[in-house]
Amino acid sequence: MKLMYNEFEILVCIEKENRELSQREIAKMTNLSLGTVNKTITSLIDNKLINENNTITKKGLKELEPYRVKRAIFLAAGFGSRLVPITLNTPKPLVLVNGKKIIETLLDAVIKAEIPEIIIVTGYLNEQFEILLKKYPNIKFVYNEKYNEANNISSAYLVRDKFDNSYVLESDLYLYNQDLIRKYEYHSNFLGFKVDRSDDWCLETKNGVITKEKVGGVNCYQMCGISYYDKETGKQMEKDIKEVFMSPGGKEKYWEQVMLEVKKNDYKIYLRECNREDIIEIDTFNELKAIDKAILQTVQGLNPEEYTVLNSIPGIGKVYSAGILAEIGSIKAFQNANQLAKYCGIVWNDNDSGDFESEDSRMSKAGNRYLRYYIIEATGSVINHCPEYKAFYQKKYAETRNHQHKRALALTSRKFIRLLFGLLDKGQLYSPEKSR
Repeated sequence: MKLMYNEFEILVCIEKENRELSQREIAKMTNLSLGTVNKTITSLIDNKLINENNTITKKGLKELEPYRVKRAIFLAAGFGSRLVPITLNTPKPLVLVNGKKIIETLLDAVIKAEIPEIIIVTGYLNEQFEILLKKYPNIKFVYNEKYNEANNISSAYLVRDKFDNSYVLESDLYLYNQDLIRKYEYHSNFLGFKVDRSDDWCLETKNGVITKEKVGGVNCYQMCGISYYDKETGKQMEKDIKEVFMSPGGKEKYWEQVMLEVKKNDYKIYLRECNREDIIEIDTFNELKAIDKAILQTVQGLNPEEYTVLNSIPGIGKVYSAGILAEIGSIKAFQNANQLAKYCGIVWNDNDSGDFESEDSRMSKAGNRYLRYYIIEATGSVINHCPEYKAFYQKKYAETRNHQHKRALALTSRKFIRLLFGLLDKGQLYSPEKSR
């Protein structure tokens, strides 16, 4: 039988937890309404897919099997030029962040999800990847000798017959939420998080289906570099990747452009939403240093009460909380929120007023650039989780014609800093009333 989506989600939840679950627990874990859960569970029991105590049956496991992820394919052939100097001697996926290789955060999630086959397409300094075999002995390597002559479609071309029931992962992603890699997937999808504006690769959607891939966008989803392809989609990709790769100019394409641009009318790929803080793509040496430092200092014993306070803010997440606290130190070092804003450099240049009235002025580059990085990134995430911050950003965006996004984000960051200071100074957890 073909499972309905709600049936699939509930079965996956029950299988993963491997214990008796209440309907309320299932609703919370699946983000389905309690009414939907009640109705679906009744159907699952009637079809003998779960027992009366909401545990999965052998028949239920059998029905999930067609949705089982068979393999994970890692694209890891590139040089990582923006991470120079560290990539001069080390492939980007093998760069250490707090003593752990970037790719290991992904591999550990794949192992946890019980995905049986792992393929890594290597290129630059390919021999160094063999060190991974000590911890992950089932890895299979595929060498891309053309990694320096063509775009990453050349890596996809080498494994074009392996995309069915498979994850495809960029290998420079530091993964914080392992649950994003799942044992079962219902349909082909691409991970992304909601943004009001982005200058990165973005996805537009309609009814949950990806309709367009582009660089930069407004009210769209920013791509995260993790995708999944079901059996039918994978078989179609085998043919289309070869065709595009062999066509004039095809070697310059990114591999996902085959499905999302060149042959988009032949594919139905869904957007799977995640949180901004779930994954960080490390592009520059300074970003690497900032993240590494924040994690290290957090592990070494930042104030757990302050950490709890920051984590109470919707959307901020563990990563940005850690980074902010690592750079602030003690909030008692600052007399007010304005001092904190100045310390991280989220102020406009001196020729502008404190109200950011001049449209052509620029934000100061002074201050702690690491703290500024975490504040701005955290603000972007909070905008997508707090209606008040979203409305404030949109209002400031509409007030001017020039530098709209940067100006609106800076002003929203200042508002966010006032919230941070107030909560940390008083030791209070977030509530909507305290955000004003």
